Amino acid sequence: MILPTISIMQPWPYAIFHLGKDFENRSWRLPPQYDGVPVLIHTGKKVDKPGLMYLNLEAGFTIPSDLPLGGIVGFAVFTIQCGRRRTSDWAAHGLHNWPIVASGELPFHPCKGSLGFFKVSYPHPLPEEVYVNRY
Repeated sequence: MILPTISIMQPWPYAIFHLGKDFENRSWRLPPQYDGVPVLIHTGKKVDKPGLMYLNLEAGFTIPSDLPLGGIVGFAVFTIQCGRRRTSDWAAHGLHNWPIVASGELPFHPCKGSLGFFKVSYPHPLPEEVYVNRY
């Protein structure tokens, strides 16, 4: 199954799946064709070390040291703002905030990443709840 994919550096996918991170922050707007569409989450081979330090030291979370790198780790469904207020601590000021209305971990699938949205042939089925309209 070929699906749209976006790269997010660890530990941010971990935060989405385990810490309640409900916004993705980017310097660009969510393209309308990805509004409400399941998007695979890819993580590169590098870790956002300042982000990891922030989560561990300032935010008080304990992030595992063996985060998966270099492949698909899960999915998210983003939405265009549609009146949703940016009340989350995860919504960074000065950036475009993409609300995450559904997310979950998936079986790891190694693959190369790319900038922006890109397509990946993912060999595992997605759970049915991925396709349920949650907003």
